[in-house]
Amino acid sequence: MLQGAKNIGSWLVAIGTNDRICEETFRRAKEKSSRVKFSPQLEVVKNRYPSVSIVIPFLNARKYISRIVENLCLLSYPNFEVVFVNDGSTDGSDKEIGKLLSKDKRFPYKILNLEKNEGPFLARYKGTLAADGEYVVFHDIDDRLQLNGIDRLVLDTVNFGNNVLLAVSLALMKNAKCTGDVWFIDTEKKPMDYFHKTVKHLSGRINPVDSLLPKKVLLESYSLLVSLLGDFGKNFSVGEDMLLVYHMLLNGAVEEIVPVYYIFRGYETGNNFSVSKNLEKRVQSLPLAISYIVTSLTRRQLANLDQLEEMENNIRSRAKVLYGETLGERFWKNFLKYKNYFEKTFGKTL
Repeated sequence: MLQGAKNIGSWLVAIGTNDRICEETFRRAKEKSSRVKFSPQLEVVKNRYPSVSIVIPFLNARKYISRIVENLCLLSYPNFEVVFVNDGSTDGSDKEIGKLLSKDKRFPYKILNLEKNEGPFLARYKGTLAADGEYVVFHDIDDRLQLNGIDRLVLDTVNFGNNVLLAVSLALMKNAKCTGDVWFIDTEKKPMDYFHKTVKHLSGRINPVDSLLPKKVLLESYSLLVSLLGDFGKNFSVGEDMLLVYHMLLNGAVEEIVPVYYIFRGYETGNNFSVSKNLEKRVQSLPLAISYIVTSLTRRQLANLDQLEEMENNIRSRAKVLYGETLGERFWKNFLKYKNYFEKTFGKTL
């Protein structure tokens, strides 16, 4: 059906067989807790369990501490650490973590205390610097990790290679209970299609949270982005995760986005203090990510001047639809400010 077709997207294919040799190969792999590698011949390869660091920034999140600790203690992956990044909390969250985990040492952990609130963009970066794992998983403290999620992601990351982002969809929760609704990651033919959809809708289409990234690759891209943003990286709190992925795509650290639907990020919608729900924060931070995308596309000649004009007209009108006349116009002015900054600095940094 798809013979000769181009740009058909990424597919997960399930294969069934009544071939005795194939059946025996999969049986041996299961018995040995191994996997089957598809080379010229089927080959049983022993599973590897590389070290994984789960980086969790938090700010005054005491009400979620017991929940996240319980969730982490139930994870099935055998080789992980947790890096908690205290982003200037004043409610004793860090002490509560230490108190609970001192009783149940099921996994190694560290608490990195920042002197003042710096926002999730820099908190995740500093957590990555402190991480000892070969791979890094970003997680939000009010969300929930699927218990075998890291196992599955590690297996497929090893199969795909380090330049693929396995993007995880969101299973919505309210007060820690799943609502039954899921926000699926779109499947696009080309990675660049995610950029255009983000600019069109002014919302993130992909992010790295609860996905698995090799620390070395991640840190190289993250460090470059921190340097590029300068002071704008401080308190960058909406769209910061999306921007990191798009930065990695544009610089070749990620070459392909593969949505996966066998695990989900348990995403808490009942947290009324989430910065993503703060319109003032959105209007301040999100234009930074949008302006980066627009400037990158034009400077790399992935969009011409007519397309740039069309994108900017859409950004201004869409912002007013989403945020109203006053906040929408502020969104637009922030976009122009950041765009002007990127136009002046891109040539020096990239």
